Amino acid sequence: MASDLLAKVNFLIVDDHAITQKLIGEILRSFGAVNIETATDGTNALEVMRTYKPDIAIVDWQMTPMDGVAFTRYIRTDKKSPDVFLPIIMMTGVGAKDQVVTAREAGVNEYVVKPITAKALITRILAVAEKPRQFVRLGAEYFGPDRRRKKKAFEGDSKRGLAKQKAVKMPRLALQPDAATPKRGKPSKKS
Repeated sequence: MASDLLAKVNFLIVDDHAITQKLIGEILRSFGAVNIETATDGTNALEVMRTYKPDIAIVDWQMTPMDGVAFTRYIRTDKKSPDVFLPIIMMTGVGAKDQVVTAREAGVNEYVVKPITAKALITRILAVAEKPRQFVRLGAEYFGPDRRRKKKAFEGDSKRGLAKQKAVKMPRLALQPDAATPKRGKPSKKS
């Protein structure tokens, strides 16, 4: 099943180490991916995205001159972003809670700690492809996937300004059968 799905998906691997790029590429190919591009940092990834439209970006945290968090923030919030809805899987060698929170607050969809295993990577890919979280805008501070994983009603006072939270209709990946959903790129004017 996964190999059929990944054959239709365009991947962008953003990592400054050629060995990691090759490893991630081999894992993706082992699951049937054929459309894979690479970039050495966030700035290079934006250059690649001028001519290549990824469906999923797998991004390292620590790179220069533009690291993975800065790349994610640019994709989610900059007016020049080529695709604010691009699913981003952050990979890093550190799984400390504060780093996970920082990545989540930047707008990543999923987070995976190195060393990467094929199982961990395919689990994150299938999560963003088959169970995408709705995108929300929370004032000027946050735009990205809803950070809450559980679907339960909030009870109590809105201490974080959640009353201001606005859902945004999110496009689906090409492998999801819903033709009525808009193409990815910019949020619709109705959002």
